Amino acid sequence: QSWRSDLWERLGREYLDGADYTAALDAFEKGNTSGVISTNGKIAWADAMISSGTPESAKELLRETTSDQSTLFDMLQIVALQRRISDVFGAEATLLKANRLFPDNEKIAFQLGLMLCTTQPDSAIQFLSKVQNANQNDLLLKEALITTIKNTESLAAAERFLQIGQVLSTFEEWDVAKQAFQSALVNDPESALALIY
Repeated sequence: QSWRSDLWERLGREYLDGADYTAALDAFEKGNTSGVISTNGKIAWADAMISSGTPESAKELLRETTSDQSTLFDMLQIVALQRRISDVFGAEATLLKANRLFPDNEKIAFQLGLMLCTTQPDSAIQFLSKVQNANQNDLLLKEALITTIKNTESLAAAERFLQIGQVLSTFEEWDVAKQAFQSALVNDPESALALIY
């Protein structure tokens, strides 16, 4: 029944679970050619792309998949994969949409705050401030970020992003720390310290 995209999708998931990424990609592609792959199928397909070493293709697929999403669980899965490939801007866009749909969700607010502190620190505070019921580590990170953002308001942008990146790396939030250091470099291309970080 090679015309059934749902069976190709199931086969792709089986191959993905068995770490046969080439076969998984082939199955997902055949499913996509045969019909429509579900959102969960597209997320699994992107996972297979990432695992097989093609993150750029996964980035495009995840961004396309986000556009028609309204389910919290699916959006959080997409964000997790976007963060896995350091697509901070893609994750930020997904989280902004999720925040419009679920404005009281603290998990979304926290992650959105993390993304925004690497590009628009002052905007990050409103989202980080919503977080009250996270685990102890996330609450400590939230407080450290809010304090750093407020204390660096008068500094040059590059220095500000350097300090934010240092806080994020201390808490092992590597993808957003990397983006903060890249933002520092954009603002000061000659910064050896930003380049080292």
